[in-house]
Amino acid sequence: MKDKKDIISLVDKDLSLKCQHFRCLIANKKYIIVGTSDEDYKVDTCIDTVVREDGLKVKVRRTVLANRFKNIEILPNERIKYPTTIKHS
Repeated sequence: MKDKKDIISLVDKDLSLKCQHFRCLIANKKYIIVGTSDEDYKVDTCIDTVVREDGLKVKVRRTVLANRFKNIEILPNERIKYPTTIKHS
């Protein structure tokens, strides 16, 4: 079990991303952030496109990423091609 000090969150307090490629230690799955769009140039309203290792591709608001990924392992950025399946909501 990791110490409290070893827990890494994906998003900083200013809502900036710490990395693009990471593993969620709760779900034990790899993710990569492949794109970001900000319609009004505000970080709190920007939407990131995230692809999971099994190919699921979702668009998620940055504030949701901050709540969802609170215990991650940062992985080195590599050229990875995950198969993509678009999740329709």
